[in-house]
Amino acid sequence: MGDRSGATIERCHDLEPMLLPGQFFSHTTALSLHGVPDLGSRERVHLSVEFPRTPPRGAGVAGHSLRRVEATTRHGLPVSSAATAWVQSGAVLAPRDLVAAADSLLTGRRISGVREPGAVTLAELEAATRASGRSPGIRALRWALLQARSGVDSVRETTTRLALGRQGLLEPETDVAITVARGLTFHVDLGYQKQRVALEYDGDQHRVDRERWMRDVDRYDLLREAGWTVIRVTALLLQDEAELAARVRRALSSSRA
Repeated sequence: MGDRSGATIERCHDLEPMLLPGQFFSHTTALSLHGVPDLGSRERVHLSVEFPRTPPRGAGVAGHSLRRVEATTRHGLPVSSAATAWVQSGAVLAPRDLVAAADSLLTGRRISGVREPGAVTLAELEAATRASGRSPGIRALRWALLQARSGVDSVRETTTRLALGRQGLLEPETDVAITVARGLTFHVDLGYQKQRVALEYDGDQHRVDRERWMRDVDRYDLLREAGWTVIRVTALLLQDEAELAARVRRALSSSRA
């Protein structure tokens, strides 16, 4: 869980003693409590009650009175269910951030090489969207459902996948398993299996953590020995979608040569 999510949990626990009966954390605040990474500014805490009660008020609080309530407990706090929180966030998040949130909810942790179930299933997100009727952001939610994928471990992976789509490339698979020498199996962020082209996002932790950096060097060497072309995606490259797409196209063309 990222530092920002941890800060949200701490802030919500600070607010908990002041909650009135029936009030619960909702929208993007609830997403954060369900483990979705930071998707932008979260200076306000979203608090809700069931309609027709008056929305909660207070400094730094965005209050809501909702006709549809589906609450649970997370970190000991009253909170909208994961699928409901995602639908609520359709009113406050950009479409691509809704995709990133859905990807995060659909993707469970990998433990000893095995994926745990995600916080929700795609069917649960679809059901919550249908039940919301004509709620704010419904068009963005429906679009995001079509783009959502499991096996995505970071917002940057979602951003990369959507960027390639905008540039007219076929969508790569997520969380691709590749067997290399020594009997090892690696899971790359994104990949085109037929052409053996892999995309790996390199964040700051890959640069500043020496042990992580050395493991990455060995990993990329083994992937190349197995016949894969590895494109390392950085924050700088992701800012230039056209260049990112050009590199992927060159790699795909080379593999077909």
